[in-house]
Amino acid sequence: MSARWPRLALVFGLALLAAGPVLAQEAAQALQQQLRSIAEQASDAVVAIQAPAAGGSENAWDAQARGSGFLTLPEGTIVTDARFVRGRRRVDVRLRGGVRAAARVVGVDPLNHIAVLELEDAPQVAERLGGRLPALPLGSSADLRPGQSVFSISNAFDSLAVDGAPSFSWGIVTSIGRVREGDYRGVAIETDAAVNPGSFGGPLLDRAGRVVGLCSMPFSTHRWLGMAIPVDQVRLGVEAIVARKPVTHAVLGLAVRGTGGEAQTNGVEVLRVVDGSPAHAAGVRAGDRLLALDGAALFDADDLARELEPLAPGSLVSLRLRRGDAAREVRVSLGRGETPVVVREEPARRPQQPTTARPAEPQPAPTPPARATLGVRTTNREGGGVQVVEVVPNGAAARAGVIPGDVLLAIGPSPLANLLDLRRVLDTRKPGDRVPLKVARDGKELELVATLDAVGQAPAPARTPGFLGVYLKASTAAASAEVERLAPGSPAEAAGLAPGDVIVGVDGKAVTGAEAFGALLREKAAGDRLRIEVVRGGARRTLTATLAPVQPQGQSQAPAQPTRPATPAQPARPAQGAWLGAALVVRGGRVVVDDVDARGPVAQAGLEKGDVVLEAAGRRLTSLDDFEAVFRPLAPGARLELLIERAGWTKRIEVRLAARP
Repeated sequence: MSARWPRLALVFGLALLAAGPVLAQEAAQALQQQLRSIAEQASDAVVAIQAPAAGGSENAWDAQARGSGFLTLPEGTIVTDARFVRGRRRVDVRLRGGVRAAARVVGVDPLNHIAVLELEDAPQVAERLGGRLPALPLGSSADLRPGQSVFSISNAFDSLAVDGAPSFSWGIVTSIGRVREGDYRGVAIETDAAVNPGSFGGPLLDRAGRVVGLCSMPFSTHRWLGMAIPVDQVRLGVEAIVARKPVTHAVLGLAVRGTGGEAQTNGVEVLRVVDGSPAHAAGVRAGDRLLALDGAALFDADDLARELEPLAPGSLVSLRLRRGDAAREVRVSLGRGETPVVVREEPARRPQQPTTARPAEPQPAPTPPARATLGVRTTNREGGGVQVVEVVPNGAAARAGVIPGDVLLAIGPSPLANLLDLRRVLDTRKPGDRVPLKVARDGKELELVATLDAVGQAPAPARTPGFLGVYLKASTAAASAEVERLAPGSPAEAAGLAPGDVIVGVDGKAVTGAEAFGALLREKAAGDRLRIEVVRGGARRTLTATLAPVQPQGQSQAPAQPTRPATPAQPARPAQGAWLGAALVVRGGRVVVDDVDARGPVAQAGLEKGDVVLEAAGRRLTSLDDFEAVFRPLAPGARLELLIERAGWTKRIEVRLAARP
């Protein structure tokens, strides 16, 4: 028996050697088949985005810069890179096989640099694609690790136009971590799968064909591989935009002690952890010391807030903490919510202990100097400047007239290239300081003035907006402030302003156009006296007006009348009886929804009280007269497209007008 075993082993070994190449060939064929399957399933859902190139014609496809996007919902929802739609209402897209279509911009997530589009005439597009709209499922980026296989499929080098199909590339995840330079400071996936010009905005897929990232331009000049925004962050932004809701900031879910500094080398003490929060799910406990977040050392609560500020909900971060004598590392997927990112608490004050010689009276703990804040939530902007994402109601920025979407260019003489510049400038100021702000809005630069608040201080109570009663001539509003007409009984009429006057100054400050005039008025409140300099007939004169409280459009606004609370203002309805179902008012030079009838067309379209109506039928709105000019000719059943702003997000909503009940 023992002599037979060597012979049997030899025969079995030879059989295995013969089977090895066969098994390897079968594995290779199975992998090739899997790759073909992923490419075929995903290629129909990838689109080319047409974006105007510098100096190019928007109507010529060959003069455009191309990008990528992908369908993620069967109703025709497209996700892409926000750079390709910035400032645009509609974009042209190309699908596989030369199918072309148009898509409207629904909204933009500035933190993740993504935009959401909706196909126009989606059923017709589906018919041209064989009866259905393909959609790529969103996977999860939380479990991605370096070394895992990933695939990019996109309009690289305009392949959808040249070849009629997207390009496909296979690679691995090389790293996942924070980006700390460029205009994006969040978490990014790095991959050696090809991400070429034209690929930006396309999907990064896993081996199951699910989206795990959105390919983006390199954020660092020192890294040469492809970059992608993790899909867990992208998903939350897409869900909020599709639901017409604002994306809230990232939440860790804990309270920390607000003391510390660079001399405090043992981290930041956790005072409490919110039940059910991301920190709670990761196992963080009260009493832990937070040492670092994504490798950045934490000395005090300000360091923690600074690290969390540029991160979007869904970001996966690494938190190093100490518990007792042991240090540990935990991974936390940041949540979303309305609560502050960091709750700061100071230690309880302790009275001094009495001595045998003389009882000592309790002494208050030293109060650290208050830090100045502008009352905005911001993110870095590509090309320099700081993009405003949210504005604290009645805060310093809001009182100065800053709105979400503005770009902060400078505070006083100090230019702002990024968030670090903003922090440095504010650290040199004190609460109560009046600082000039230079902001960019809709391609124009504005000069505003803000009075800084203190960190943690409640916003100042809202002042009663002032009403002057001047309507500027639209044809010259961009270059000058020429009066077209005056509201009857208004402070402007009482002060002696007349149609044709050109306003050149208010309280000694130059007025260079309608925007500058509006910015100066937003600094004022009801009861303020204004010195208005005008040019009339070539002569310069100074008039004085006392602002009245804002009243409904069309009513007398004489300052001598007693103050009455403002009531909702409804633009005049056309004779045909078209009904909007909402009351509009002008606040700070912006048309705002003040009341909504639950039965009306506006409520059915999803508008809410407080929404700002930026455009109606493509016309920019600065007054109720602008809206009325669009609305007056419309009849019941007409469709009216509105561009609205809510909590820093802009979106287009179509309202189908009805007959008044």
